[in-house]
Amino acid sequence: MAEKLKQIWPLVPNDFLSDSCVVPVIEPNYSSLHSWLTSLGLPMYADHFESCGVTELHHVASLSEEDLAHLGVRNPYHQVYLQSAIGALFMRCRRRPQTYPQGPSIA
Repeated sequence: MAEKLKQIWPLVPNDFLSDSCVVPVIEPNYSSLHSWLTSLGLPMYADHFESCGVTELHHVASLSEEDLAHLGVRNPYHQVYLQSAIGALFMRCRRRPQTYPQGPSIA
């Protein structure tokens, strides 16, 4: 039995979790604020963001948890999801500063 396990073991991928964490499950659309929110499944917040003056993705990259509450994101699951997506957007902005310049936080 031990010999069979030694033969099979190298065939079983053992780093599935680490591979799945490296690549995002859904690639967000970074073409505009509305497209980004829609690709995240949260288009209902586009009007809230725009009415508060957050109209560009570089504005979103610097939003804090308090900013999200101010923008009308009350659902805690949506807040956590947006914070995660904002973190990814922030990293993207840092890698491509010519495309997404860092914008000020809306305090």
